[in-house]
Amino acid sequence: MNSRPLQVVLQRCGVYDRQGVAATIDAAFGRLGWGGGFHGRTVLLKPNLISTTGPQLSCTHPEFIAGV
Repeated sequence: MNSRPLQVVLQRCGVYDRQGVAATIDAAFGRLGWGGGFHGRTVLLKPNLISTTGPQLSCTHPEFIAGV
């Protein structure tokens, strides 16, 4: 069992274009102290998908999915 503490970042994204999403993700990695990237780390980016048939029910913007 892994005894290392887990780190969690909640990051607001005010602009939903690919560059804005990338900048937000970079900022979140910076808050974790991962300025050099995430190679060798386990990362969970959790989209909130409710339905595959009703995109209006999704809480995650499509550019987040495309950007990551």
